[in-house]
Amino acid sequence: MSRFNGQDLFGSGGHEFEVGGLSLRHVLQESPGGLGVRVVGQGRGGREIRQSGELRADTPAKLEALMGAIEEQLDGLAHELSDGQGQVWAQTVMMSVERGTTERLGPRWKMEYRITYLQVRP
Repeated sequence: MSRFNGQDLFGSGGHEFEVGGLSLRHVLQESPGGLGVRVVGQGRGGREIRQSGELRADTPAKLEALMGAIEEQLDGLAHELSDGQGQVWAQTVMMSVERGTTERLGPRWKMEYRITYLQVRP
């Protein structure tokens, strides 16, 4: 089961993660005499992680409660994110939550969502 900040926020429906790569923060400095440029590294940039999925519940009100619990994690603090299959991303900040529409799914209800995280110290 996937977790963020120690909580199972996504267990009501399926979801998947898309993990971005790392990059070097840098400054380019012109070399004297037209000898090209020099790259000055300033450490690694953060890793973007995107999650997409859907929440499922018996009523629209319960669905709203599930989404509300996710949105409460938009606190600007770094937490641990895990995918439930052994992959753990430490020092991860939830940056945005996008809601989809609420739809009936047989006797239940569903809402798709997308979340963007930034792993600040990969």
